[in-house]
Amino acid sequence: MLMIFSLFLCFSFVTDVHFAYADSLPSSASSSYYVTPSWTNSSTAYSQGQSVTPGYGGDVILDFGRQYYNGSTWGTYLPGTSYFVSDSQIQTIVHNFLTGYDSAHTQVIFAYIATNNDNVGWSQGSTTWTDAGTDWGALVDSTPPTINTAVGGGNDIESWYGTGFIAYGSDTVNWCNAYNSRTHMRMLNYGSDASSEYPSGWTKQQVYSVSWGLSDDLVMPEIYYNSQASQWQGIYDYNTNLYIWGTTSEYGYGGSLSWSDAWNALNNAITNDPTHPNSNDVQASATNI
Repeated sequence: MLMIFSLFLCFSFVTDVHFAYADSLPSSASSSYYVTPSWTNSSTAYSQGQSVTPGYGGDVILDFGRQYYNGSTWGTYLPGTSYFVSDSQIQTIVHNFLTGYDSAHTQVIFAYIATNNDNVGWSQGSTTWTDAGTDWGALVDSTPPTINTAVGGGNDIESWYGTGFIAYGSDTVNWCNAYNSRTHMRMLNYGSDASSEYPSGWTKQQVYSVSWGLSDDLVMPEIYYNSQASQWQGIYDYNTNLYIWGTTSEYGYGGSLSWSDAWNALNNAITNDPTHPNSNDVQASATNI
């Protein structure tokens, strides 16, 4: 019966994710992860899965860093490293993580196999952005869930302005369109409002598109500071069809908001928006990464 429920949950998430309802502060946040080279050891990934805090919403992000094509193989450089893992290695890591989760938990979670959109040398307008989106869609589409998990894709979508790896809105929209053309597994944006960071490279429409406007895209924006909640209020003002799946925070690191303060900050910004009051379009889900 549990397997049937899990499969039904996965099916309902993937085929019809665009709905909205009012909600309140979740009772707990899930744990999400920046994947490190040690995870290539099967026992490490397995034990990380065992230690997951599923949280009230059950949204768990596995961030594999920036995508890269090494001339013959697609993969990623793990976050903050020059350590390359191929798509097949990523799938093995995810499998070990999910199997470890199943060994210790019964609550169903949604695990997002995630990358980011920082520019690793792909020029603006390059078709490589489309190739990369197609690749990530294929990777997610061919990664099987387990009995207590569903699987989707993710992307830490930002402008990366000031880092030397600027990503433009038009290229990121192309990436998301290519992803959605390859698979109907949901694609979670857990980044920032790029149009506020780099308005000459991003429009509010583009941020809305990669967050909700495209067919399978959702958003749990990073709300590390109160100012980011105000920025997402601006995206909501631009298009009130935006529904926010929850929030992403970072355990209060470096003076950032706690997960509960982050969720409340965003929910208050949307609910008390003077242009569209009482909107209540933030789901009760939060994660710490």
